[in-house]
Amino acid sequence: APAPPRRHLERRREALRDPEVRDLYALFYAESRKRLVEILSLATSRERVPDPEATAFVIETAAVELAVSLTGMRGEVPMSRERILSALGLMLEQALFPGD
Repeated sequence: APAPPRRHLERRREALRDPEVRDLYALFYAESRKRLVEILSLATSRERVPDPEATAFVIETAAVELAVSLTGMRGEVPMSRERILSALGLMLEQALFPGD
């Protein structure tokens, strides 16, 4: 597996030690979720996505964890990147647009 991106590891380590860096990460993720909630609210109905905030959190967490995993930071990835991203895309499409 390829080595994890060095800068990312350094920043994550710094976030664990430095409250200001940790706060920047928190702000970044909060702002990202806020924008995703806006997109979900515009692109889907409340029938399809009854809780856009929770849905945004789940999407963000899945995407971040997959990105980290695909770098090899969680160990060897058991299948191709293409298969994983295809499955993520299909999962999101089915969750957001069922029956379309």
